[in-house]
Amino acid sequence: MKQNTSGQKIMLLVLTMLISQYSFAQQQFTITSNRNNNYCNGTCTLFDNPDLNGNPTAVIFITPVEVNGINLDPHPICAYYNGKQWSVKNIDDATIPPGAQFDVQYYSKPDDKHFVHVVTKENLVKNNSYIDNPGFNGNPNAQFQYFQNAAPNVRGGLINKAEIKFQYDEAAGKWYMTNSKGNTLDYATGYNISVSSGINTNKLIGKDILTTPQTIAYTAQTIPLTVVAKTEWALPDQGNIALSAGYCTPIWGTYDHASILVTDFVIVTGQTSNQGQHLKWTATVNNGSVQLNVCNSQKASLGASGAIQLNGRKVNILILR
Repeated sequence: MKQNTSGQKIMLLVLTMLISQYSFAQQQFTITSNRNNNYCNGTCTLFDNPDLNGNPTAVIFITPVEVNGINLDPHPICAYYNGKQWSVKNIDDATIPPGAQFDVQYYSKPDDKHFVHVVTKENLVKNNSYIDNPGFNGNPNAQFQYFQNAAPNVRGGLINKAEIKFQYDEAAGKWYMTNSKGNTLDYATGYNISVSSGINTNKLIGKDILTTPQTIAYTAQTIPLTVVAKTEWALPDQGNIALSAGYCTPIWGTYDHASILVTDFVIVTGQTSNQGQHLKWTATVNNGSVQLNVCNSQKASLGASGAIQLNGRKVNILILR
């Protein structure tokens, strides 16, 4: 009896396509914090999931689960990647108690509707970080979820402890994000975004923040910027600190300038060997001063050989408004 090989091939092709589509679809599991998955000095709960292990580009949303009607971890949380595995991390560095549970929804691969937005020098304008994504652009009524994504061992950056708000720039046809209290966004800070259609609710996983899309009178390309200060600053004595690969630290001391406002935009670049290549600088602005943070963006797997001495460094500081 002759086999219908063409029909089998079609069925195999359809099955392969379905499996491929499913692998990129939203998937979910529940994790319970315990002694074995404890990490980050108790502030993280690790995930051991084959789709997520070794996958820094995954798009992840996490919500706490009540246990017997009680949220055992009532703290702000983010998704944290340690270079090998993802975890849920308390943003305020509180310890996650044993038995705390979390629902983890994830997309193993990003696409136009599910992606990670990272704050960069190119997309940050007056402390507004503009999102450029074909599934998001030109959609002022987008309904979307967002959730902080921290991956210091991959891209550097610090965890943002401030609340985020979103607005729509009608002239530019893009959404932008900013800290709700006006504090400076740090470069390399990331947020997972999942877009659908409909009326915007801007749902923050774990806490709802409702905002209304607003039309603003300027675009990212035409905002006039004024130079407040442009200077070379020698760091104060930092002691014998050699920043290891994958680690970040605040700089002791501040750059002071009476004209600085908390809303100003600051660009910090390093000088001398390794600084532009490996040391990534961010700034927190207060009225009259700038506090610097620095991350060694080399992979942590480099170990002690990737450590960089901080003492004696100089930086260029550009302050705009």
